[in-house]
Amino acid sequence: MDHWTHPLTWGLLGAMAGAIGNRSTRMLATSSDDTGLYSAGTGALMTAILFGALGWQTSSTENLVLVSCLVVVATPLAVIDMVEMRLPNPLLAAGYLGVGTCAVTAAAAHGEYTWLGRAAVGCAVMIAVYLGLALCTGGLGSGDVRLGGLLGMTSAWVGWPVLVASTILGWVMLLSVFRLGAVERGEEVPAGPSLLGGTLIAVLGSGG
Repeated sequence: MDHWTHPLTWGLLGAMAGAIGNRSTRMLATSSDDTGLYSAGTGALMTAILFGALGWQTSSTENLVLVSCLVVVATPLAVIDMVEMRLPNPLLAAGYLGVGTCAVTAAAAHGEYTWLGRAAVGCAVMIAVYLGLALCTGGLGSGDVRLGGLLGMTSAWVGWPVLVASTILGWVMLLSVFRLGAVERGEEVPAGPSLLGGTLIAVLGSGG
């Protein structure tokens, strides 16, 4: 029973966080398109599923709470990026604040700052990489660069292999969308949902 209680309880918490968090989606959204994606039910369901999966797979309480902070903003970020092709700064700032606070608190509680340093380096490296790509190719926006730093911080906290895997998975997912014909149709493709998906898949696959 205990094996099921933890993910179910965490999933219920995720449903509540998602329903509340999707208020941010509606407040920050400027488009009336696909308003169903902005509903509290959508946010609750998606966040509950991700929280439950994290509760099932993640062995470390510190990692569970830290990655959950990313999940809370992941759904509204992905929805707004899909509909409006932008990543609102308030949501990104909330993600940085939540993940960063968890990282600092966990490091201080254990007196072990190796993981914190790794998270900081991962954040800086991914910002530099994505900024370079944005300047060289023009294919990424400033929001994507800031998101890259947040994802780098989160995945590097879990481990260097997770950072590498999350980056590869995110870009494979993004390139797969291009392969589906979006480029031929002349459509722009939001990078945020794929990059977020790659990070969450990598973290879940690592077992945390």
